[in-house]
Amino acid sequence: MAPTRRDGRILVILHQLVVDESGYGQTGPRDCFIFAGFFGTVRKWENHAHKWFDLLNQAPALSAKSFKRLLRKERNSERVLGFVGALKECELFRISVCIPRKAYENAILAEIPKFRKLGLSEDAIWIVRNEYYFAFFCIIDSILIPMELAADKSDKLQVIYDENIHERGKLKSGYREFLVSMPEDAARLKGEPIGDTDDDVLGLQSADLYAWHLHRDLVEKEHGREHRDSVWEALKTIKEYPGSFVLTESDLRKMARWDALEHILAPKR
Repeated sequence: MAPTRRDGRILVILHQLVVDESGYGQTGPRDCFIFAGFFGTVRKWENHAHKWFDLLNQAPALSAKSFKRLLRKERNSERVLGFVGALKECELFRISVCIPRKAYENAILAEIPKFRKLGLSEDAIWIVRNEYYFAFFCIIDSILIPMELAADKSDKLQVIYDENIHERGKLKSGYREFLVSMPEDAARLKGEPIGDTDDDVLGLQSADLYAWHLHRDLVEKEHGREHRDSVWEALKTIKEYPGSFVLTESDLRKMARWDALEHILAPKR
C-alpha cells in the first residue's frame, strides 16, 4: 500500500488487527488454542462499525451478549449471515493461528524438564509455557512480512484484543516477549496491544464470531465429523491475509529455538 501524502507530508496508514481467542485452558489431546480475527485499515474498520451497528439495531435489537448467544445457539442463522456479509463488503481479511494441544505438549511442555536440567532460566521457561507468545509470533510476523514488501515503511500495525480474555496477563507478556525476540518488528507495531470490550469495539464481535466457528470446525474434524453451518461456509469465503495457520511440532520447536538453546547450554566436551 503506497503512503498517503497531504501538503507534502506523508501520513501514516494505520492497520488494525482485531483478535479473540477460543479454547484457552483446555487440556485434552484433541483440544487446541485458537487466536483469530480480522485485519484491515482503520478506514475499513470504521465502515465495518457503521454497518455492524445498523445490523445490531434491526428489530429485535441485539446486544453484544445476545449476539454471542445467537451465533452459538442458532445454526444456519440468516441474521448472522447478514453480519458475515458486512465483513465481506468492508473487505476485511480473516487471519488465524491454531496451536493443537498435542503438538504443544510434545514440542514444548515435554522438552521443558530437559532444558531446566541444562540450566535454562525459569523466566525463559515461563515464556515458552505461554501459548500467546507463539500465537503472536506467528500471526504478527505473517502480517508484517507481506506489509514490509508491499507497504510504506511508515505504516503501522495496531493489535486490539478482547479484554475479557481470562489470561490477559499472559497475553500482554506473550506480546512483550515476542517483541524482545523480534526487535526488528517492534518499529512496525503501534505500542502494546489494546484491550477493550465487544460492547465498545464492534470488531471484537466479528473476531469472536470467527474464532468460535473456527474452533468448532477443528474440534468436529478431530472427531471425524464436519461442522455444518451456513454461517461457517460464508465465513470461509472471506479472503485471508495472508492465511490461516495450524502450528506443527516442528513449527513450535523452531519458534522456541530449542536447537540453538541446546547448543548454547549443553556441556562442552
